[in-house]
Amino acid sequence: MKNKSEAAFQKIGLISTPWPLYTRPSIQLGTLKAFLQARIPDLQIEVFHFYLLLAETIGYRFYQEISERTWVAESMYSALLYPKQIKQAHALFSKESAGNSILRQAKFKTLTSRIKKNTDAFLNRQSWETYQLLGFTISYCQLTSALYVIKWLKKRFPNLIIVVGGASTSSSAAYGLLKKFPEIDLVVNGEGEMPLYHIIEHLRQTPDNLDLIKIQGVITRHMDSNDQGSASFSQLETLNGLPVPNYDNYFDLLKTFNARKTFFPTLPVEISRGCWWKRAVGSAKVTGCNFCNLNLQWNGYRHKSASQVASEIDCLTSRHQTLSVAIMDNVLPKQGSIEIFGQIAKLNKDLRLFGEVRATASWKELKAMRDSGMREVHHSMPSSIRSKTRLRSSVSRSVTGSGATSALTEWPRSSAKTSVTPASTSSSTASPTDPRSTSP
Repeated sequence: MKNKSEAAFQKIGLISTPWPLYTRPSIQLGTLKAFLQARIPDLQIEVFHFYLLLAETIGYRFYQEISERTWVAESMYSALLYPKQIKQAHALFSKESAGNSILRQAKFKTLTSRIKKNTDAFLNRQSWETYQLLGFTISYCQLTSALYVIKWLKKRFPNLIIVVGGASTSSSAAYGLLKKFPEIDLVVNGEGEMPLYHIIEHLRQTPDNLDLIKIQGVITRHMDSNDQGSASFSQLETLNGLPVPNYDNYFDLLKTFNARKTFFPTLPVEISRGCWWKRAVGSAKVTGCNFCNLNLQWNGYRHKSASQVASEIDCLTSRHQTLSVAIMDNVLPKQGSIEIFGQIAKLNKDLRLFGEVRATASWKELKAMRDSGMREVHHSMPSSIRSKTRLRSSVSRSVTGSGATSALTEWPRSSAKTSVTPASTSSSTASPTDPRSTSP
């Protein structure tokens, strides 16, 4: 039997604001929803992929051009967040879009007005008074858009509890956000499953005790930023047993669009979290690539079993009738990759996989990927081995930016596959480790 507090705390919302890749549902929100549903079955959880709605409104190609440029993306909502500094935002937009023929044609004030109109319309359509908590994932290109939405909501619904998390809120950034934006109540440091679960359980039991909340992995404005222990992570010991991500809200929204604006999305999945290259050596500090900030939200390296990975891909592609899959890992498991891709190949589906590999990946590993349906890989080459490693001639290579995107085209498929849908028409070729799409 529920107590009065539990009865009063029955509904939460999870929101992803612009500018993630519109062709993919949010793996952060999909993973969190599935996890919370399994732990708290009576909790209503609504997921809002607002970025997809905005992409449909302003045009997919235009949205994509914006989302691929950090400062272009942040400049527009910064103008809405700080109207008195619109000139500076306009100057930044002009500078960063100067080399793009599509964005150069845009009138900044007209564009920001249109974005504000659509953002406010989306916010006004929802019954936010029925929610007790809203959670925001904030990663690459999402900071100013999330802050604009949070300030809008808190002004009109001051009792609504706002929790933020994601790659852009880890560690010291959390304290700055809490100091500068009183509208934010709590910040999750690190991955979100366990901290958000404990926040909800705490508030269901003691809803009036928000300021004194003490949960590992959760930062409040009452904590000392100089106390490193206060920012400790609370993460799952293992990824095995995690439920399949729930992307239903994304696909439900897509179904409401005009037929000419529908497409086959790419399904994000994760095999692992963290990086096995980043590790502690004795009493020394953690080692790894000095330039990399992709793993700030994790301790250690964990990966799922081969059978679980294959089962998730099978479940998601069958449920959502699309065969394009992006593996979101920063780096695939050092041991076990051949087994994992062997299990995926046994699904006998005409998959189009996309993932990230190290430049030192072996011939056997690359062949196993190709036989499972891997069509493109983004490979990185740490500076310590860059001068020693030669990319194998079996990979057709085209360099893009600091990494390289390669088409695995030279091996014939080892067996015929059974297609369950037409081929995906995803338009994005961004790296799967784009921080817009990192795990929760």
